[in-house]
Amino acid sequence: MHAPFDHFEAVMSACLEVFNAWDEEYDKLQSLLRDIVKKKRDEHIKTVWRVTPAHKRLQARMEQMRKFRRQHEQLRTVIVRVLRPVAVPRTVQGSATTTPDTDQPELPEAAVLDSADSSAIEVRRQQGRCHYTQASI
Repeated sequence: MHAPFDHFEAVMSACLEVFNAWDEEYDKLQSLLRDIVKKKRDEHIKTVWRVTPAHKRLQARMEQMRKFRRQHEQLRTVIVRVLRPVAVPRTVQGSATTTPDTDQPELPEAAVLDSADSSAIEVRRQQGRCHYTQASI
């Protein structure tokens, strides 16, 4: 989810090309083995070409990931279009406001944040409260 959608799609397209090439070559091998079995009538060779390729599970999982990522991107674009994020004015490093209780700068509440950023901010706020409580004792 951290890679841009265009890059993700490019990687997935390359992977699907590899899977398609693998499938084509496997089909060619199957037809070749089928011809050999017809000519020689050997039963041991039949079991060789009735194998399920190991990459099929990986291919199915990657298709699921691609579908999920497309749906996620569609949802993200709808959210961005509906909410229309507001630009937050940036503060100069020296002019950041601080809370009266601590020496930590205040964080704007209306900022557009990633979920990882918001959880990190919450942890930082909780650490600040704990520090203040310990210092006041």
